[in-house]
Formats: sequence, structure tokens, C-alpha cells
Amino acid sequence: MVSTGNSGKVVMRLRSSLKIGGICSLLLTLLVSGASLSCLLASHQQPHRGDPLEKWETANGKFRIRVTAYRELGAYLSGTYYVFDSTQAGSDAWTEFMTVRHDDRRDLPREQVRFISDQIAYVFMGWKYAVTRDGGKNWSVWDAQNQLPNWRCCNYGLIQDLRIEIDGVGIMKLNPISKTEGVTSALQTKDFGIHWTENRD
Repeated sequence: MVSTGNSGKVVMRLRSSLKIGGICSLLLTLLVSGASLSCLLASHQQPHRGDPLEKWETANGKFRIRVTAYRELGAYLSGTYYVFDSTQAGSDAWTEFMTVRHDDRRDLPREQVRFISDQIAYVFMGWKYAVTRDGGKNWSVWDAQNQLPNWRCCNYGLIQDLRIEIDGVGIMKLNPISKTEGVTSALQTKDFGIHWTENRD
């Protein structure tokens, strides 16, 4: 038979054990919650460029154009950034003028970087186009997202091909995802692609 005094001691020990267990449980919960919060914050950070994966450059004697592929970080489904920049011949002061993000990794668009003269060049990828008329010092960028009627994301092969002549006349052939998009199949320019209008020919 257990005495009343001994019963009280047993109860106190049980309460103490429960308190200790509760504290341990609370600490464990806090640790798990903290780890979950860290993972949540990491998964919701803004997408940004990681390390460069590949780069390529070309030149015409007056200025150089470079394309660099960067791994995308901070996104649930990571893609690739393609960054276009230019500099004068003999200089390493590069200036970025266009960036294209792609869901997948693609080959660098070497065939889509073209020189017309020692002062004029143009590049295109996805739904963006850029042209310089002063040897790479300044670039004009055309973005279908803002400048093409009925544009819908995301057609990475929208610009199928593009040709600009030395007099500034050019044709941009488009590749809409479907005919129901309402996107024209070709655009034309008379000012090196600063402005584009629908080609009705």
C-alpha cells in the first residue's frame, strides 16, 4: 500500500516528466517549423542568374557581340537566361542590351547574331530583336510582348527568321503557335527594325 506522502511524490514526478516532455516536444516543433520556414523562404526568393554555363562572342573589327547562358536560380522550375552584350574592339567594358529567358537549355544562338556593316548589326531570339546603328554603342530592342498585337506567352520560336538589308528594309518571319492566335505571319520594316508593321504581301 502506497502512503499519501509517497503518492504525492509520484504525482509530482509525473507532472515534472510531462513538463519536460512538453518542452522537448515544443522545441522539436519549433525546430521543424524553423526548417520549414527556411525552405519556404528559399523556394520563394526571386528568380535570378546563377553561374554562367556557356559563352560565345563574335566581332567585325569595330565592335564585339557576346552571348552568355546563365543558369536560373530561385525558381520552382529553373530555366536559362541568355544575355546579349557588346563592347568596342579592344575594350573589355561590356554593356548588356538584351536578355531572353528560356524554360529550357538551348544552344547559343550563333546564327542569330548578324553584322550588316562595320556600324550595323542585329540579333534575335525568342520574341525579342535588337539592332545597333552606331557600332554597338546604342541598341534598340523590339519585344513582341509589348509591341505585337495579340501576342501570347510563351512562344520561344516566335521569330522564325529575320533579314535586314543595308538600306534598312527588312522582313521578320513569325511562327505563331496556331492560326487561331491572330498573330500575323510576317512583319516589315524600313528603318532597320526600329518600327515594324504587318507585311500584307
